[in-house]
Amino acid sequence: MLRLRACGWGLKRIARQLGCSHHTVRDYVAAGGVKPFKSPECSHRQERGYEAYL
Repeated sequence: MLRLRACGWGLKRIARQLGCSHHTVRDYVAAGGVKPFKSPECSHRQERGYEAYL
């Protein structure tokens, strides 16, 4: 994605070529590569007392 963008390709063109969303391309290019995944916080499990079970 980064190489295609450097060649002057647009986000939607890259997305069509690679078969993904242009939002994915936008985020990837903005991050300069792979963006680390951040899992959501799950505080509701602790409130219900499931931590021992899990």
